[in-house]
Amino acid sequence: MPTSAKDRSAAVVLQRWPDFQNALSGERKYPVQQFKSFVEAARRYIELSKGDPLIHRMSPRQLMD
Repeated sequence: MPTSAKDRSAAVVLQRWPDFQNALSGERKYPVQQFKSFVEAARRYIELSKGDPLIHRMSPRQLMD
């Protein structure tokens, strides 16, 4: 279980990314709500890690899978 705000935020990004990807695979209109949800989580993570020299190592790796 993530303990810091940055770790929790990274976990939310990683949860919302597959939701967005799954919504894209559907036959309906572009999934605006899922996109906004993912972007909101990503922006929060970026804001929390703005001054850090390192980012959460799982975020980029899991987003690329």
